[in-house]
Amino acid sequence: MYQSLAPENDSAELNVLNDSRKYFSYNDQDLHEMLRIFVSKNNLKFTVSIETPSKAFLD
Repeated sequence: MYQSLAPENDSAELNVLNDSRKYFSYNDQDLHEMLRIFVSKNNLKFTVSIETPSKAFLD
């Protein structure tokens, strides 16, 4: 059974680069579907980066 974990930072965004195209995943379901499509098309090489919003420094 698949069980998703609650992220520590709800605003984190996963960026996936595959075949020079950039895809965005905002939740576990998006990422799961994206990876399923890549595998079904035999696109097994991709890069994942995690981006979080910057917070301004306080004076």
